[in-house]
Amino acid sequence: MLSLLAEGPCGRAFIDTYKCIHENRDEDECVRLITEMKACWAKYPDRYEKIVKKVYEDGKQSDENAAKADPKSESINGGVADRIEKNDTVSKEQDR
Repeated sequence: MLSLLAEGPCGRAFIDTYKCIHENRDEDECVRLITEMKACWAKYPDRYEKIVKKVYEDGKQSDENAAKADPKSESINGGVADRIEKNDTVSKEQDR
């Protein structure tokens, strides 16, 4: 399912964001990329909305299962969903 985000009109934005997070690059750079990627997804809700929701739910479930098996384990999704969610929270607070 994650591979579907790398396709279509927002594919490059997703790939750049994913690499930034996995390579632990500068947080400001990653936040900028996340913001750009989410803006692109917003332009194509019919294509991305269900995929994004499913990927996020699957990632959270995988992380919960891994934490139960090994509480010291690192996030399976590399923290991608968490970083995107964190950016959502910050953006919403700034909009107020």
